Amino acid sequence: MAKRYKNKKSKHNGLRESMCTTFPSNPMSIEDKEGWSGKWYLLFALIMVITLVSYGNSLNNEFVFDDNPLIRDYTWVRGIEKTPLLLGMGKWDISYRPVRRISYALDYTLNKKLWGSTGGFTGDDTGFNPLGYHISNCIYHLLTSFLVFLVVARLGAGNRIAFLAAALFAIHPVHTDSVTYLSGRRDILVTLFYLLGFYFFLRYRQTRKTLFILAALFSYLLSLGSKEMGITLPAIFLCYDLVNNFPDKARIADSTYGKDFLSTFKKVLVQSKYLYTIIFSGALLFASYKVFIKSPSFRTSYYGDSMMTTFLTVGKILVHYMRLLVYPINLNADYSYNAFPLSQSFLEPATLVSFMVLVIIGYATLRLIVTHKIVAFGIIWFFITLLPVCHIVPHHELLAEHYLYLPSFGFCLVTAYLISRLLRMERYRYYSYGACAAAVILFSLRIADRNRDWKDDLTLWQKTVKTAPRCARAHSNLGLAYYDRALFDEAIPPFKEALAIDPKVAQVHFNLGLTYDAKGMIREAITQYETSIALLPRFAKAYNNLAWIYATAQLQDIRNGSRAIMLATRACELTGFKNPKYLDTLATVYAEQGESARAMDYQLRALQKAHLPEKGWYLERLRQYPSASIAFDNFKILSAQDTNAGAGNDLGFLYREPGAGDQVIAAFERAVKENPDSAENHYNLGVAYLRRGSLIEATSHFLAAQSNNHERAAICMGMGMVSAYSGGFDTAITFFKRALDIKPDLAEAHHNLASTYYLKGDYKTALYHCDQAELLGHMVSPQLLELLAPYH
Repeated sequence: MAKRYKNKKSKHNGLRESMCTTFPSNPMSIEDKEGWSGKWYLLFALIMVITLVSYGNSLNNEFVFDDNPLIRDYTWVRGIEKTPLLLGMGKWDISYRPVRRISYALDYTLNKKLWGSTGGFTGDDTGFNPLGYHISNCIYHLLTSFLVFLVVARLGAGNRIAFLAAALFAIHPVHTDSVTYLSGRRDILVTLFYLLGFYFFLRYRQTRKTLFILAALFSYLLSLGSKEMGITLPAIFLCYDLVNNFPDKARIADSTYGKDFLSTFKKVLVQSKYLYTIIFSGALLFASYKVFIKSPSFRTSYYGDSMMTTFLTVGKILVHYMRLLVYPINLNADYSYNAFPLSQSFLEPATLVSFMVLVIIGYATLRLIVTHKIVAFGIIWFFITLLPVCHIVPHHELLAEHYLYLPSFGFCLVTAYLISRLLRMERYRYYSYGACAAAVILFSLRIADRNRDWKDDLTLWQKTVKTAPRCARAHSNLGLAYYDRALFDEAIPPFKEALAIDPKVAQVHFNLGLTYDAKGMIREAITQYETSIALLPRFAKAYNNLAWIYATAQLQDIRNGSRAIMLATRACELTGFKNPKYLDTLATVYAEQGESARAMDYQLRALQKAHLPEKGWYLERLRQYPSASIAFDNFKILSAQDTNAGAGNDLGFLYREPGAGDQVIAAFERAVKENPDSAENHYNLGVAYLRRGSLIEATSHFLAAQSNNHERAAICMGMGMVSAYSGGFDTAITFFKRALDIKPDLAEAHHNLASTYYLKGDYKTALYHCDQAELLGHMVSPQLLELLAPYH
């Protein structure tokens, strides 16, 4: 047996002496001769400019798909001051992916201060200008690309490979799913902190300074707080140590991969036993929490109801991911049913070829660990970071392009290494430079083109159904995009196409029912609602909508009061009698049956459960009952028993009834005292003072509401009323018109303009605004109409 090489042991047995800190075969000396050590700054600046230009046309894109529930509809991201709540301070649990949500809260604040009205944004709340969120996504992407450079350079690859890897990462079109799509920020942030953690780990290996490993662990926490895919970072630490310490050819005389792997593995664990015990224990606890206690996935079964089917499909998915990285032309926003067919047998051609490719790559990686460690590490990075979405535990998304954002670092590292080798070959150098320049141009154009697909929901799903015509969810989402634009005739075909692909989705039947309902096709709507209930017996929305149809239908053969009561009651039961909309429907059903006492009772309960902005609506609904005053008195008693600011606000709403006197002031003053930062409280107190004629106090609280980011249109309305009451009609008109600029469909502003123009003596303009208010569904004051009657 041949004798192994001799390795003289250091008298120090510590990690610094026994472990390498960078991969061997460092090409830095070659690059220094070619001037790369000084060129990379300018080249990196150039690629960053190209990246910004490529993503420039995404800045005017709207909120798309999940952006609305995650950003615009989520109360706790409205200002960076919400950070304590997002971190679980003051409530019982921490927010889901808190780092991402904190970044949205920061964007909201920056929008208010910097970009709110930029780009022609006309919404009520400047904090929700999509421009600011898109700018942040681009900045985070550039920072991540710079970290790619730092990490690759720290691996010992040299500036040229680091630059090429960072450039490829920055302009790779597959990343549009993360950068252009605002909800995709989860992938950018998890990668940003993941790379930062790995960078600090490399610094720790080189310096043995405790500060660096603490920074690495903190970065790991931030990565986990951005997205669960960050859980694999400890495995990357371990793989780096294994690859870095694996013996190379020069050190091997007679050995096998198995023996070398076991000896290296043992060596690494012994030398870093405390570090790996701590971080892997933490990762295991986090994984257990996410799998068994608070899973981010709502899927509980394997695809095709078979672990084998899922396993075979994952093999095909991995190869599909590699193809997308090499050839990112046919990009797709949705791979759900049935856009990516499941593998039913290992002998299917696509499945068989995929596993053959994976076997070849696995064998090549074993060889490369000895000969080209940096390439082997890049391949390992790709597969390790994909593990959380390989359906070891069932996940609701079969595959997605944004899953590639973190793993693509490995692809960029390997590709940059190969390009660098070509650039060193004299005969291929100019061809290689030409190919790189062409790739930059083509990739940039592909990014800009893909950004247009993400312009809004309609453009996105129109493109997706073309790219993946068998994707049921894409057709359904296209139908919703048409429905939201009141294009009901256009919405029906996509819904029907979605059901032709997958007829067992209750939500699509419900959406089709909504569309038929909006078109007045009541019988067809009933059929779809009932089908959705048959598929999903706990579908409260469907019960509620059916109840409304049976209670209010004009066709007598459809009206069915007893069935309406049963359906409305079921909707309320499914939501624990806590949903004010369902309670309102139940009240309407009883009112239609002449049971006014029960109707008023449920209307009152709807008022109690409503959020503050909705209370005015439910109060108006409650006024239709003759005994409403009794209900108001009862609700006052209930509210008075609660001393918190919310109850004070509820009580204030009730005290807005005529003749309430100073009680409303007291109620809202208590609310302001207990929560002085609430814009809603200040606004309501301003209205209360306005009704009493205390204009100075009203102005003071309207301004306080404005400084606390209350809705601008409402503030303009309040200030307009103050001006009108004080005789400043021209100023009042200016405020009311400003409210209409902010919110063109604000009928109350037209009504106030009509009153103000009447007081000025401009009767023709007053009549015009009366008409506009009526067109928007507002009931114009009969007294005003009577006064204007002679001027028609």
